[in-house]
Amino acid sequence: MAPTTPFPFVFVGDGIADEDAAEWLRQVRLYGLGHTEDDKIRVFELCIAPGSPAWDWYDRLDPRARNSFKAIIHEFKKEYAAFFLPFLPLPAWLPLERLEQCVIREEELGRDVVEERTGLILPSHIAYARRIRRLSAAVYDQPAAPLIAEARRRLPPALRACQHVRNPQSPTGP
Repeated sequence: MAPTTPFPFVFVGDGIADEDAAEWLRQVRLYGLGHTEDDKIRVFELCIAPGSPAWDWYDRLDPRARNSFKAIIHEFKKEYAAFFLPFLPLPAWLPLERLEQCVIREEELGRDVVEERTGLILPSHIAYARRIRRLSAAVYDQPAAPLIAEARRRLPPALRACQHVRNPQSPTGP
């Protein structure tokens, strides 16, 4: 089931209208979550104002690039690069500090929250676990870094009681 998000506003791309290409692209991507590749491309096309500079750019786009949503996004980012911030690496201490500040309280359990990175609506404990996993991977520089003991210790009692410790000899691993 596709998440419920508002339809993105129409993008003109003339530099005169008060619009943000990065925000528009984020809305188009969120709206396309759960849809097929062709539907994502159609949504992208529908959200460009006809006769606008953005439409002229899309019209001139290489037909091979139009067959893939990912390629369209790549070309769009190249065309409107001024709206996108360059990637700057985080200081080494920041992920650890964020990891240490990440706490979930018992009253937050069972609520639906919007995950910051993806915009998905998830139960709070799942969003918390995903955030801890992402931050711990950044701290340890490993794609499959384990949750640190401190994060597990800070779990609310209701969630700590449900913790399942797997057998290290099991086929699924620890």
